[in-house]
Amino acid sequence: MKPFYRAGALAAALSLLTLPAVAATVGFSLRISTTLTPTGTFDAPGFTLTNLSDPGLRISSMLFTIGNPAFNFDSVSLLGAPAGGTAILGPGDTANGGARTDSFGIAFTSFDPNEVAIWRVEIDPDSGNSATNFRRVFFNNGALVADSIVSVLFSDKRTLEMTLGGSTTAANYTFAGFEESAVIPLPAALPLLAGALGLLGFMRRRASA
Repeated sequence: MKPFYRAGALAAALSLLTLPAVAATVGFSLRISTTLTPTGTFDAPGFTLTNLSDPGLRISSMLFTIGNPAFNFDSVSLLGAPAGGTAILGPGDTANGGARTDSFGIAFTSFDPNEVAIWRVEIDPDSGNSATNFRRVFFNNGALVADSIVSVLFSDKRTLEMTLGGSTTAANYTFAGFEESAVIPLPAALPLLAGALGLLGFMRRRASA
């Protein structure tokens, strides 16, 4: 085969190998509220988790720890799953006066970008069942007591973890986290690349024959 054919095949293969990388971003926002939907109280705030990732990146699960270990989650009420998906509690307890855990997790199916999941939790001190202000349990705990941590796992196996913080006077709080990672997508022209490399190999065999 003529030299200009070999050069053209080599150029095609190299052009496919040098496709630019694209940035794939995972992200979420978590709103904890007493006056917004879902409405709650300072003892039982409402949570709204939103997937802010790029298309195709789903949220797989979420884990929330209470922060101050002198308190617990008395119950967790799942109020809304992602559109077309499901939300499954575990660990955690939906019964008032039940397991009283220091953390709870929610696993999701089909939690696509721009979709939301909502729930409400009731907080109690370990010493009994009484009204508790979540703002003094989740954060503002001082240097000797940990603040709450939210950890979100995405479908590409990346995890975003955030330690919460805020004032003791607001009724609603929104926390957000993002991570951008350069990944090389599988090129749609991969069959052309394979063909070009195969042609180069064929020409090499012909030349040596």
